[in-house]
Amino acid sequence: MLVTKPFERADPAGPCFVCRGVDPRREVVWYDRPVRQVAGLATALLGVGALEPGYLLVFPSAHVTSFAQVPRVQRQALVGFVEEQRALVEREFGPTVLFEHAGCQTHDPTSSACVAHAHLHLWAVGDRVRLSLPDPGRTFRSLKAFMEAGDLYLTEPYLLAQNWGEDVLVGRSVGVPQYFRRQVAAQLGRRDEWDYAAFPHEMAMSRTLSLLARGT
Repeated sequence: MLVTKPFERADPAGPCFVCRGVDPRREVVWYDRPVRQVAGLATALLGVGALEPGYLLVFPSAHVTSFAQVPRVQRQALVGFVEEQRALVEREFGPTVLFEHAGCQTHDPTSSACVAHAHLHLWAVGDRVRLSLPDPGRTFRSLKAFMEAGDLYLTEPYLLAQNWGEDVLVGRSVGVPQYFRRQVAAQLGRRDEWDYAAFPHEMAMSRTLSLLARGT
Protein backbone atom coordinates (compact mmCIF):
# COMPACT_ATOMS: atom_id res chain seq x y z
CA MET A 1 0.00 0.00 0.00
CA LEU A 2 1.22 3.49 -0.79
CA VAL A 3 1.65 5.78 2.17
CA THR A 4 1.25 9.50 2.64
CA LYS A 5 4.40 11.50 3.18
CA PRO A 6 4.77 14.76 5.12
CA PHE A 7 6.08 17.73 3.18
CA GLU A 8 8.97 19.74 4.60
CA ARG A 9 7.58 23.02 3.28
CA ALA A 10 4.92 24.34 0.93
CA ASP A 11 5.52 26.38 -2.18
CA PRO A 12 2.82 29.09 -2.36
CA ALA A 13 3.29 29.22 -6.11
CA GLY A 14 2.89 25.48 -6.41
CA PRO A 15 -0.15 23.32 -7.10
CA CYS A 16 -1.79 23.46 -3.64
CA PHE A 17 -4.86 25.71 -3.86
CA VAL A 18 -4.95 26.06 -0.07
CA CYS A 19 -1.44 27.47 0.13
CA ARG A 20 -2.21 29.81 -2.77
CA GLY A 21 -5.56 30.86 -1.34
CA VAL A 22 -4.30 31.99 2.07
CA ASP A 23 -1.61 34.16 0.49
CA PRO A 24 -2.86 37.75 1.08
CA ARG A 25 -1.19 38.87 -2.14
CA ARG A 26 -3.55 36.74 -4.24
CA GLU A 27 -7.14 37.44 -5.25
CA VAL A 28 -9.57 34.64 -4.39
CA VAL A 29 -13.34 34.22 -4.43
CA TRP A 30 -15.12 35.55 -1.35
CA TYR A 31 -15.72 32.17 0.28
CA ASP A 32 -12.03 31.22 0.04
CA ARG A 33 -10.88 34.24 2.02
CA PRO A 34 -9.70 33.41 5.55
CA VAL A 35 -12.32 33.75 8.27
CA ARG A 36 -9.62 33.53 10.95
CA GLN A 37 -5.87 33.20 10.53
CA VAL A 38 -2.74 32.95 12.67
CA ALA A 39 0.28 33.40 10.44
CA GLY A 40 2.48 30.34 10.30
CA LEU A 41 0.00 28.22 12.26
CA ALA A 42 -3.50 27.83 10.81
CA THR A 43 -6.34 29.28 8.78
CA ALA A 44 -10.11 28.83 9.11
CA LEU A 45 -12.09 28.96 5.87
CA LEU A 46 -15.79 28.67 5.14
CA GLY A 47 -16.82 25.10 4.41
CA VAL A 48 -18.07 24.77 0.84
CA GLY A 49 -21.03 22.41 0.68
CA ALA A 50 -22.69 23.87 3.77
CA LEU A 51 -26.00 22.03 3.88
CA GLU A 52 -26.43 23.88 7.18
CA PRO A 53 -24.64 27.08 8.31
CA GLY A 54 -21.95 27.00 10.97
CA TYR A 55 -19.46 25.07 8.85
CA LEU A 56 -15.72 25.84 8.90
CA LEU A 57 -12.58 24.08 7.70
CA VAL A 58 -9.34 24.49 9.66
CA PHE A 59 -6.12 24.15 7.67
CA PRO A 60 -2.68 23.98 9.30
CA SER A 61 -0.14 26.26 7.65
CA ALA A 62 2.21 23.30 7.30
CA HIS A 63 1.62 21.65 3.93
CA VAL A 64 0.93 18.11 5.12
CA THR A 65 -1.79 15.58 4.29
CA SER A 66 -3.11 15.00 7.82
CA PHE A 67 -3.33 16.72 11.20
CA ALA A 68 -1.15 13.93 12.59
CA GLN A 69 1.68 15.11 10.34
CA VAL A 70 1.68 18.66 11.72
CA PRO A 71 5.11 19.39 13.28
CA ARG A 72 5.16 18.51 16.96
CA VAL A 73 6.12 22.02 18.02
CA GLN A 74 2.87 23.37 16.50
CA ARG A 75 0.40 20.74 17.65
CA GLN A 76 -0.62 22.28 20.97
CA ALA A 77 -1.10 25.74 19.45
CA LEU A 78 -3.06 24.23 16.55
CA VAL A 79 -5.43 22.51 18.96
CA GLY A 80 -5.92 25.85 20.70
CA PHE A 81 -6.79 27.47 17.36
CA VAL A 82 -9.33 24.73 16.61
CA GLU A 83 -10.94 25.13 20.03
CA GLU A 84 -11.20 28.89 19.56
CA GLN A 85 -13.02 28.41 16.26
CA ARG A 86 -15.26 25.76 17.79
CA ALA A 87 -16.25 28.14 20.59
CA LEU A 88 -17.11 30.88 18.09
CA VAL A 89 -19.19 28.55 15.93
CA GLU A 90 -21.03 27.03 18.89
CA ARG A 91 -21.86 30.44 20.31
CA GLU A 92 -23.65 31.41 17.10
CA PHE A 93 -24.91 28.07 15.74
CA GLY A 94 -24.95 25.42 18.47
CA PRO A 95 -23.25 22.04 19.13
CA THR A 96 -20.58 20.90 16.70
CA VAL A 97 -19.04 17.75 15.32
CA LEU A 98 -15.42 17.48 14.20
CA PHE A 99 -14.11 15.20 11.48
CA GLU A 100 -11.09 14.63 9.27
CA HIS A 101 -10.53 12.60 6.12
CA ALA A 102 -6.76 12.25 6.45
CA GLY A 103 -4.45 11.64 3.53
CA CYS A 104 -5.18 12.16 -0.14
CA GLN A 105 -6.50 9.78 -2.78
CA THR A 106 -3.83 11.04 -5.17
CA HIS A 107 -1.28 9.44 -2.86
CA ASP A 108 -3.31 6.50 -1.59
CA PRO A 109 -6.63 5.22 -2.99
CA THR A 110 -7.77 4.13 0.49
CA SER A 111 -7.96 7.75 1.61
CA SER A 112 -11.34 9.53 1.74
CA ALA A 113 -9.82 13.00 1.30
CA CYS A 114 -10.33 14.94 -1.91
CA VAL A 115 -7.75 17.64 -1.11
CA ALA A 116 -4.04 17.08 -0.51
CA HIS A 117 -3.67 19.76 2.18
CA ALA A 118 -4.78 18.56 5.64
CA HIS A 119 -7.98 20.08 7.01
CA LEU A 120 -10.36 19.50 9.90
CA HIS A 121 -14.12 19.95 9.43
CA LEU A 122 -15.94 21.84 12.19
CA TRP A 123 -19.74 21.87 11.78
CA ALA A 124 -22.62 22.96 13.99
CA VAL A 125 -24.81 19.92 13.39
CA GLY A 126 -23.90 18.11 16.62
CA ASP A 127 -27.49 18.12 17.90
CA ARG A 128 -28.76 16.38 14.73
CA VAL A 129 -25.89 14.23 13.48
CA ARG A 130 -23.94 11.34 14.97
CA LEU A 131 -20.85 10.23 13.05
CA SER A 132 -19.53 6.68 13.03
CA LEU A 133 -16.41 4.87 11.79
CA PRO A 134 -16.34 1.79 9.55
CA ASP A 135 -14.43 -0.06 12.30
CA PRO A 136 -13.96 0.47 16.08
CA GLY A 137 -10.49 2.04 15.75
CA ARG A 138 -9.00 3.87 18.74
CA THR A 139 -10.50 6.34 21.19
CA PHE A 140 -8.86 9.52 22.48
CA ARG A 141 -10.35 11.68 25.21
CA SER A 142 -9.84 14.88 23.18
CA LEU A 143 -8.33 16.33 20.02
CA LYS A 144 -5.34 17.35 22.14
CA ALA A 145 -4.82 13.74 23.24
CA PHE A 146 -4.99 12.57 19.63
CA MET A 147 -2.46 15.17 18.51
CA GLU A 148 -0.11 14.13 21.30
CA ALA A 149 -0.26 10.61 19.85
CA GLY A 150 -0.13 11.83 16.26
CA ASP A 151 3.10 9.99 15.47
CA LEU A 152 1.07 6.77 15.44
CA TYR A 153 -0.69 8.03 12.30
CA LEU A 154 2.10 9.64 10.29
CA THR A 155 2.17 7.41 7.25
CA GLU A 156 -1.31 6.06 6.52
CA PRO A 157 -4.70 7.64 5.81
CA TYR A 158 -7.24 7.58 8.63
CA LEU A 159 -10.72 8.78 9.55
CA LEU A 160 -11.25 10.94 12.64
CA ALA A 161 -14.56 11.98 14.17
CA GLN A 162 -15.76 13.59 17.37
CA ASN A 163 -19.44 13.77 18.16
CA TRP A 164 -20.79 16.47 20.46
CA GLY A 165 -19.50 16.01 24.02
CA GLU A 166 -17.80 12.69 23.27
CA ASP A 167 -14.33 11.23 22.74
CA VAL A 168 -12.36 11.44 19.49
CA LEU A 169 -12.62 8.28 17.36
CA VAL A 170 -9.88 7.35 14.90
CA GLY A 171 -9.94 4.41 12.50
CA ARG A 172 -8.82 3.13 9.14
CA SER A 173 -9.80 4.90 5.97
CA VAL A 174 -11.86 3.06 3.37
CA GLY A 175 -11.44 5.14 0.23
CA VAL A 176 -15.00 6.52 0.14
CA PRO A 177 -14.77 10.19 -0.89
CA GLN A 178 -16.26 12.65 1.62
CA TYR A 179 -17.06 9.74 3.94
CA PHE A 180 -18.41 11.83 6.84
CA ARG A 181 -20.12 14.40 4.62
CA ARG A 182 -22.21 11.54 3.26
CA GLN A 183 -23.28 10.72 6.83
CA VAL A 184 -24.13 14.34 7.57
CA ALA A 185 -26.21 14.68 4.42
CA ALA A 186 -28.09 11.44 5.06
CA GLN A 187 -28.90 12.31 8.68
CA LEU A 188 -30.09 15.77 7.70
CA GLY A 189 -32.49 14.17 5.24
CA ARG A 190 -30.58 15.44 2.20
CA ARG A 191 -28.78 12.29 1.16
CA ASP A 192 -28.05 13.39 -2.41
CA GLU A 193 -26.31 16.63 -1.37
CA TRP A 194 -23.10 15.20 0.13
CA ASP A 195 -20.82 16.42 -2.69
CA TYR A 196 -19.55 19.90 -1.85
CA ALA A 197 -18.64 20.63 -5.48
CA ALA A 198 -22.11 19.83 -6.77
CA PHE A 199 -23.97 21.49 -3.87
CA PRO A 200 -21.90 24.42 -2.51
CA HIS A 201 -24.81 26.11 -0.68
CA GLU A 202 -23.49 29.65 -0.91
CA MET A 203 -26.38 31.15 1.06
CA ALA A 204 -25.49 29.04 4.10
CA MET A 205 -21.85 30.01 3.70
CA SER A 206 -22.82 33.68 3.57
CA ARG A 207 -24.92 33.30 6.73
CA THR A 208 -22.00 31.63 8.50
CA LEU A 209 -19.68 34.47 7.57
CA SER A 210 -22.07 37.23 8.64
CA LEU A 211 -22.90 35.70 12.03
CA LEU A 212 -19.28 34.90 12.85
CA ALA A 213 -18.28 38.44 11.90
CA ARG A 214 -21.00 39.79 14.21
CA GLY A 215 -19.71 37.70 17.08
CA THR A 216 -16.16 39.08 17.00
